[in-house]
Amino acid sequence: MITILKDKLNLVLVALLTITLVSWWLMTSNIWEVKTAGALVLLFAFVKVHLIVSHFMESTQAQLSIRYLFDLWVIAVGGMIIAMYFWL
Repeated sequence: MITILKDKLNLVLVALLTITLVSWWLMTSNIWEVKTAGALVLLFAFVKVHLIVSHFMESTQAQLSIRYLFDLWVIAVGGMIIAMYFWL
């Protein structure tokens, strides 16, 4: 098991699976208010988008300006969608 976790992509895969399980748990448990849990699931979704694009689409090898623009896009779009989720 330790040798599997040494590879960076395997670590990202484990992180993606963990985020998915935490999202599922948040929506099925009644610990948090539904709107708060939904916003956290949306936040987790944008974290997953960033992980997938950065590691599996190899955008880490792109120019620095393109990486920063993508990071800015994820933050801006994620923030707007979460804000609209709370607002509407």
